[in-house]
Amino acid sequence: MKIISNFLGYIKGRWHIKYALILPTFIFLLVLVFFPLLYSFKLSFYSWNLLRPKLGLKFIGLDNYLYLFSDPQISNALFLTFYFTIGAVGLELLFGMALALLLNQDLKGGRLYKSFLLIPLMTAPVVAGFTWNYLLHLEFGPIPQILKFLGFTSLASRPILASKELVMPAIILVDVWQTTPFVMLVILAGLQAIPIEPYEAAKVDGASSTQIFFKITLPMLKPAILVALLIRTIHAIRFFDVAFVMTGGGPGTASELLPLYNYSVCFVDFNLGYGSAISFLVLGVSAIFSFLYIIFLRR
Repeated sequence: MKIISNFLGYIKGRWHIKYALILPTFIFLLVLVFFPLLYSFKLSFYSWNLLRPKLGLKFIGLDNYLYLFSDPQISNALFLTFYFTIGAVGLELLFGMALALLLNQDLKGGRLYKSFLLIPLMTAPVVAGFTWNYLLHLEFGPIPQILKFLGFTSLASRPILASKELVMPAIILVDVWQTTPFVMLVILAGLQAIPIEPYEAAKVDGASSTQIFFKITLPMLKPAILVALLIRTIHAIRFFDVAFVMTGGGPGTASELLPLYNYSVCFVDFNLGYGSAISFLVLGVSAIFSFLYIIFLRR
């Protein structure tokens, strides 16, 4: 500790040393984040298909962005992305808050419950995708057998991931299972940061549990809820790995989310110019959702 304090005292007031220390991080971000982002933005104004290399790199202005408005697959992918994002994030917030409120009580074995609930979050997405593929398998998976035992024969008699009506709810279920613990952790941290004095004052004034929750707990949880919603919404809009492993966008295009369609354009059709434009569409959708969350929760 003395060595660190001496070092901090030495660099205090020496601005050139401070900037020299952050320079490696800045270069790292420049090379691995900003340069690819700028190059992709430039590429979105060009037509470049690797399957037709003789055509080369051709500047086409805003044509790639204009085609986004007429591409029927974009409208389908956007609808599915909004459906997935609203459904998954909404359920994660609901279940995450319920679990956080439960674990915030003085429960016996609370640490054990927390550790158990964190297992899905620590599971690699690809592993989760393959695991749920097996669980939902019509012949070998336990879930169809359980549904059949409970009397849901119509659900258990057809492959869930091959059904256009059931594939999106199944993917939402997997994402809720895996990432609800993250929302739970963020909200639990927010609950534990709330001081006890407002609760004591409310109890002295005779406030009920419902009034305490809506008048004290929920307003003071807004920063934690904002963080959870922002991170989860951005991740949900870019949701790719589990959906790719489980369905690949099928059956047909019934689960082709925007990142899956972007992958198909870039690495199946090798249309890098249009694929770059779709990437910035994903970025724009994420930014719009984030902006709306911030405005709504700051009221």
